[in-house]
Amino acid sequence: MRNMRIMFTFPRKKYETLNTIRIYQDRILHNFRKTQEWSQGKQIGVVVKSNGYGHGIVEIAKIVDHLDIAYIFADSTYEALRLKDADIQTPILILGFTRQENLEAKKYPFSFMAHSKASFQTLYKTQPHTPIHLFFNTGMNREGFDLHELEWITNFIQKNNIQNIEGIASHFAEADYMMPTQLTHSQVENFETIKKHFSQNNIPLKYAYMDASNSLVFGMETSGNLVRAGRVLYGTGKDHVKYEQLKPALELVSRIVQVRNIKKGESVGYASSFIAPQNMKIALIPIGYQEGLERRLSNKGVMLVKDKPCPIVGNVSMNYSSIDISNVDVQLDDEVIVYSKERSDPNSLAATAKLCGTIEHEILTRLNHTVRRIVV
Repeated sequence: MRNMRIMFTFPRKKYETLNTIRIYQDRILHNFRKTQEWSQGKQIGVVVKSNGYGHGIVEIAKIVDHLDIAYIFADSTYEALRLKDADIQTPILILGFTRQENLEAKKYPFSFMAHSKASFQTLYKTQPHTPIHLFFNTGMNREGFDLHELEWITNFIQKNNIQNIEGIASHFAEADYMMPTQLTHSQVENFETIKKHFSQNNIPLKYAYMDASNSLVFGMETSGNLVRAGRVLYGTGKDHVKYEQLKPALELVSRIVQVRNIKKGESVGYASSFIAPQNMKIALIPIGYQEGLERRLSNKGVMLVKDKPCPIVGNVSMNYSSIDISNVDVQLDDEVIVYSKERSDPNSLAATAKLCGTIEHEILTRLNHTVRRIVV
């Protein structure tokens, strides 16, 4: 009896969450088709790092897995292993650094980016059969090999007869500018120098790429043959005729869990940062900065209830926020659109980022991974 296991069977029932992130597959696919159109025959790699820019790394990977893409770009072995566990079939390239101890522990079925002599040497020793891409610093002065290290790189490749160098890459420092800058031109020239060096040393490259979303949209394409598609896939970006053709693919929704009448002069929330100017009706929303709602929206942002903008009143707290519903007829459990997928709405990602003095990517990547993502 002591070793007997007692099994309990619970009825299976769908669990309804208070907060949900909806990912619109048709919008992702629309944006992908636009990316193909603008890429002019170049191959496409889809960037899913940072939890798919907040959209959900596995959810996005499953949407694009059947498409004609060269790579899915992850940032770390952790992200790559999550994709592998989800049975993603597209080749996965890890853009970021991997600790030597992890590379020594096992052989991985991924491609890796080398950014330095140390990382290149470690990858050569520990992952001898994996495709390697070499990342170069052409002027951004962040990660990557410097141009003066080209001779060391080619000597190391030739001395060790390394056959698995698949590509070279770099990144624009001023890609946010809609017109190419002097630094952008300089970076393109440096990248061409790198390509020429590999050609002169008879080291074949399958891929050479600098292009990412903004360079593709703003017309700064290089002579490379691969595009890293990030924000173009998710439909985020600056005011531009091409970005306006894309469709934001994410919507954050919550529910009304309590309604309260307050009198003129009463306060709402922590620090009494909001004082009611007249008698009001407010609704409690079970979402706060822990879930990813920007605290900078306190007393500034809005949410949509039945298509009507309802101002956020009081400070956004850890798991709650309040909105003014004085002019809306609501019931408990009514849906609230926290971040809208429509660019024209006052709580769109673009409008929210502007209100917070930041960029859409910061808003998106702060969405907690514990908030359920569903693909619709």
